[in-house]
Amino acid sequence: MKWFFFFFLSAGIYLLHFLFTGYGIWGDGNGYYAYTHTLYFQRNLDFGPIYEYLSSFQGKKYIFSRVFWDIRPTVTGLLPNPWTIGTAILWLPGIYVIDVLVKLFKISVNQFSCIYELGPGLTGIVLGIGGLYFLEKFLTESFKKRTAVLAVLILFFTTNLFYYLSFEPALSHSVIFFLISFFLFRWQATSKNRQALQWLELGFLLGLITITRLAESVISLLLISDLLCGFRKENLRLIKKSGLVFVGFLGGIFPQLLAQLLIYGSFIYQPYLSGENGYFIFNISFPFQLLFSVRRGLFTWTPTIFLAIIGLLIKLKRTEIKSRSYLFLLVFIFHWLIISFWSGALSAGYGNRLFIGTFPLLAYGLANFLEVMNLKSIKTFILVGVLWNVLLLSQFFFDKERLVDGVDLTPENFFKGQVETPIRILQVVKTKGWRKTIREDFME
Repeated sequence: MKWFFFFFLSAGIYLLHFLFTGYGIWGDGNGYYAYTHTLYFQRNLDFGPIYEYLSSFQGKKYIFSRVFWDIRPTVTGLLPNPWTIGTAILWLPGIYVIDVLVKLFKISVNQFSCIYELGPGLTGIVLGIGGLYFLEKFLTESFKKRTAVLAVLILFFTTNLFYYLSFEPALSHSVIFFLISFFLFRWQATSKNRQALQWLELGFLLGLITITRLAESVISLLLISDLLCGFRKENLRLIKKSGLVFVGFLGGIFPQLLAQLLIYGSFIYQPYLSGENGYFIFNISFPFQLLFSVRRGLFTWTPTIFLAIIGLLIKLKRTEIKSRSYLFLLVFIFHWLIISFWSGALSAGYGNRLFIGTFPLLAYGLANFLEVMNLKSIKTFILVGVLWNVLLLSQFFFDKERLVDGVDLTPENFFKGQVETPIRILQVVKTKGWRKTIREDFME
């Protein structure tokens, strides 16, 4: 089955990455890991031990700090964690499984061993593939089975989702992709005759989505649309349904509210909203850059997604597909505008990772686009998309100064690099060999 292939491919890449670098969590993932590790081992929110470990991390060549945020004590005396807690909660089963295996095989390591970082990493892979599974089921309700399968394959192999399921799965992106896909699956499965528990369930999922990545809370527009559709027919029931969604939502965000109270002394204090962990800057050019800039613009790095947007607009004959396509496009636009003015919108990473939570919605447009293509065109489309992604990954790893840091990056050398980089890699490999090239030129 393709799901096992996805898992073993992603897990194999992740484990190789782990072996070459010596650790399994990078960037923002360290903040989520601090939550997971502390909740599991400390049974509280005292981040002191994990911060001490991460702040003086012994790498393969030198000691460095993996904590890059302010860790001065708050008014409660606890050390802060500016990230939301949703990702950390979904990582807990993974670290539990690793701990069970460590004890079962009597592996002599302490709680700060890098082996525990495999828990969140492998969990991210499982959740990401689980998201693809529920996304395929969701698409199958509106499109042919073959179309749904092809849409999932294209999403996995031709977008930056592949990078965040294989090279750096221990971030929030695979988690939010799973949650949005599962939300869509349940939203559709219960759409005909939604009962009280199902409204609660969707509200709870919305809450969990919100405390995983705040911007993705725009998915609430789907529930708002459902509620407004019945406004004239059942005013009293509308109030009840809205109340059920709100109660479920409160249940979903409760872990975040509790964490904020314990850490910052206030239910409502949130670093993302206070400006401590980013802020909004209005600049009319930002939305354009977010989509088309060679510095991780969505359409520039992931052209497949541009075709998915087109798919939300073309040949929408069936009423159900038309209404959903326009609704999904509206959600995408709101999400795009929210993150366009966010200070981290073009932060480091492979492609624009902040859009990954919208990929399940855009997959609907991708499926519609595939429906109007013949099989030969689809094969060509997949081949070109995969080739583009592989070449761009090569550029990303081999030419980090330009692709990651943006030094002298121009549209001309960005596109030329797609052809020149593989040639340069082969030349270096001829001189150094594969192992040394990977260690020195890709992983450093």
